[in-house]
Amino acid sequence: MNDLTAAELRVLVAVDGAGSVSAAGARLGLTQSAVSHALRAAERKMGAVLFHRGRGGAQATAAGRSRSATPGASCGSWRS
Repeated sequence: MNDLTAAELRVLVAVDGAGSVSAAGARLGLTQSAVSHALRAAERKMGAVLFHRGRGGAQATAAGRSRSATPGASCGSWRS
């Protein structure tokens, strides 16, 4: 999957499941900054914006929804 690291995959699954970067950080035991950094790295590698981020949380884009099914299916044990 474009050389995403295990940490980046965990972040994608956590953000998708938690609905926000800060909540994903809490689930993963990471700071919001660390989650944002991993998310940006994953988006650069994937060549697409995967989540719209704002005050209301993080919403998967169409690209994010199509790509989140793969890590979520293969990394279900990472879901909190």
